[in-house]
Amino acid sequence: MASFEFLAVILTGLGLAGSLVYYAIVISNQNKTRRLQMIQHIWEWISSEEGYLHLADLLKMQWSDFKDFNQKYGVQTNPENYAMRWAVWNKMNGLGFMVKEGAIDVETVYDHSGGRIIWLWVQFEPVIMVFRQHGATYALKWWEYLVNELEKVAKQRGDNLTNIPQEYTETTGE
Repeated sequence: MASFEFLAVILTGLGLAGSLVYYAIVISNQNKTRRLQMIQHIWEWISSEEGYLHLADLLKMQWSDFKDFNQKYGVQTNPENYAMRWAVWNKMNGLGFMVKEGAIDVETVYDHSGGRIIWLWVQFEPVIMVFRQHGATYALKWWEYLVNELEKVAKQRGDNLTNIPQEYTETTGE
């Protein structure tokens, strides 16, 4: 009789262990699916016509200093540019936060959009630093974090992604 009870305990333990393994696999697959859905959502925007138009508009912006920037592109003088710019910047910031939290790995971001993310940061870092000097010390810190992580990947791979392509910076067709 003791052997039957022992066998019942062993079978119960194996059943429980099997259930736990199955549950862990299901949770892992759900997390992977959520991660892929997040990536797909981000890439759909970044790789859309709208995303490329915003990228081109942002990279061709030119200014001499912060005062000039604000006169040309500030909320009072150019609310459309302001709204578009901050929408893109906040998407980059959110993407950086997702990388920091491990929801998306930096290699995936690098392979899909590393250059574009770095180019935008290079373009606007001087402006963002002025915002930070004027009290918004937290402004876009996750975007900066993302760029630092992307630059590490670029260095490992021997890539130079800090130079914005001329197609974005030239205003004439020559």
